[in-house]
Amino acid sequence: MALRDGLTVTWDHGVRHIIYDSDCKDPVSILQVSTRISTHVHASVLREISDLLARPWRVELSWCGREANYVADWLAKRGAVVSTAGCTLIEVQSPELEVLLLRDSLWIS
Repeated sequence: MALRDGLTVTWDHGVRHIIYDSDCKDPVSILQVSTRISTHVHASVLREISDLLARPWRVELSWCGREANYVADWLAKRGAVVSTAGCTLIEVQSPELEVLLLRDSLWIS
């Protein structure tokens, strides 16, 4: 899952305070009520995420609809067509991504 991979990469890069807005409501709500993890179809991945969240760092996890987070939507769509396994780190912003970042920061739909 993208959430697990994102948290792992963030931890591995030494970041200890993040705000993670996800457009996937189900994992966010399940992780906020940890008693529901064991019965979920993706319980093993959710347990891994829960273990990551229990590390000594500050993670604010919340749900954000796609229409309110164009950058996340763009990255998810881009990741769906990338043929390499694992994570891809984007270090240089594209002009398209810059426009989306501006839209998100101004809350323009």
